[in-house]
Amino acid sequence: MSLALGQGAAAQSLTASGGLGVGVIDDSPATVLEAGIDVGGADAALGLGGRVSLLADGGLRTEDWDDPGEWATLIRYLTYRKPAFADELQVSLAAGELSGVELGYGGLISSYDSGIDIDHRHLGMQTRVFGRQLGASAMIDDLVAPRIAGARGYYLVFDRVYVGGAVASDLAAPVEDGEQALLGGSIDLALPIRSARRSWWVEGYTELVGWAGLGAGAHLGARASSDIGAWSVSGRTEVRGGSKSYLPGYIGALYERNRVAFTPMESQLSRVRDVDLSGIGAEAAFGLQRSGVGSFHASAAHRAGLGMRAAASFSVAELEAVQLGFHGVYEQLGADGSAWVASSELRWRLPARLYATTQAARLYRRQGQEIAPAWWMLSLIHISEPTRRRDSSRMPAEA
Repeated sequence: MSLALGQGAAAQSLTASGGLGVGVIDDSPATVLEAGIDVGGADAALGLGGRVSLLADGGLRTEDWDDPGEWATLIRYLTYRKPAFADELQVSLAAGELSGVELGYGGLISSYDSGIDIDHRHLGMQTRVFGRQLGASAMIDDLVAPRIAGARGYYLVFDRVYVGGAVASDLAAPVEDGEQALLGGSIDLALPIRSARRSWWVEGYTELVGWAGLGAGAHLGARASSDIGAWSVSGRTEVRGGSKSYLPGYIGALYERNRVAFTPMESQLSRVRDVDLSGIGAEAAFGLQRSGVGSFHASAAHRAGLGMRAAASFSVAELEAVQLGFHGVYEQLGADGSAWVASSELRWRLPARLYATTQAARLYRRQGQEIAPAWWMLSLIHISEPTRRRDSSRMPAEA
């Protein structure tokens, strides 16, 4: 969720909410209680709150709150955005559970999700500063116990030609005898072309990527976006090739699973060192969006030595008081099988400030050094009550 830093006064609201429901969490029937407070306005958005699960056969589900980082997730989200005027830099920040994080063109970090472990939640953060001449972005997976981090910057060196560089690291990547810091870096070159009215743009790019102690690869691709009537259409295509131990988008959507158990016996770092991933791969992506209607995004890739990776997501805006969303990722892991996650939510508005949700997800849970699938299915009734509205002056940029 974006947060805009406005000029002068801005209307701001404070909303309290609560929910009660039942469901199944990893094969255990549960009663769920949740409460939250949301503050939003032109300058900032902040959500506080949490969920308590009472298991039918064991009392409180302690796995939800047995790690210091999980207490930090009482901050459900925090977002900030300073809009750009003329040639000013635009600044944005988002904190919460990370989803779909992309660093640059995705050679190092591609579609990373921090929330696929049902027993471990993280308060992560992304930030971005950008303008026509230069820009930078950064991410960290957990502000309390950081493991995965990345940063990228770019600069306009010639007319329409940008040069960028990025670094990424897993500070504690699992290996056979413990943990090891892993460091990667990339450089990229891009040439964007935009229409005078900014109704469409096309960009060609190349990216060179390497991981210390592993391998290196090269990416060549193009992406585009266009407004067609009320619809926004986007697409991307890319070819890549690499050395024996090069995995494109090493930190990806299923990395929280794969970093621990890429195979039943090996972590991703150990496995990538052993298997031959050299060769040519490719990726294609497509997106469609319309304000007030919804969005659809899909991608498919072939990874040398491993096989196909596919992802799809869609969301439907509120129509006849109903909203619907879905997200799923599937990865072939070569001779070691496959892995996938999926989540969905159906929400419908009821009378008297009530609304109902049904949520279902197929995620993973870590059991020692092993990873096992875990299902989560819940149905809840919520009440949301605005408690006051007021005008607030402009929030300082340091907030």
